Amino acid sequence: MKILRLIDRCIDSFEKRIFLFIFFLCLYWLWQNVWQLILFGKLFFVTDYESLFYIQSTLSMYQS
Repeated sequence: MKILRLIDRCIDSFEKRIFLFIFFLCLYWLWQNVWQLILFGKLFFVTDYESLFYIQSTLSMYQS
């Protein structure tokens, strides 16, 4: 209960709530872009089918 009251005191206006929502939304968007940049960086160095299939086999790590 004390934690909820503290949150209510800190985020007490509509503008602060919207700012916090947009902030977390942008963080999520940036996190997803980092994973895409890593994947496209690996695709840049593909030279043959074997390396392409190797990247395809490791794609299970990159889940959002």
